[in-house]
Amino acid sequence: MEANGNLATYTGLYYVAGTLAAVVGPILNGWVIDLTGNNYNRIFLVTPGFFVLAIVCMLGVTTGEARPR
Repeated sequence: MEANGNLATYTGLYYVAGTLAAVVGPILNGWVIDLTGNNYNRIFLVTPGFFVLAIVCMLGVTTGEARPR
């Protein structure tokens, strides 16, 4: 597969992940608020956990930007 095809695939995956986060994030925060009896302060305890999860996922990235041919 050529480099441009790979770049397009990864760009598509990036946009899918971003859109999924924009849809699922508020729903998960709403569930946390509901489960804690409308305590909005709890989202500040849950959010850092997702931040750590994002860092763990980024550890799998081993290369930088695509190089021109």
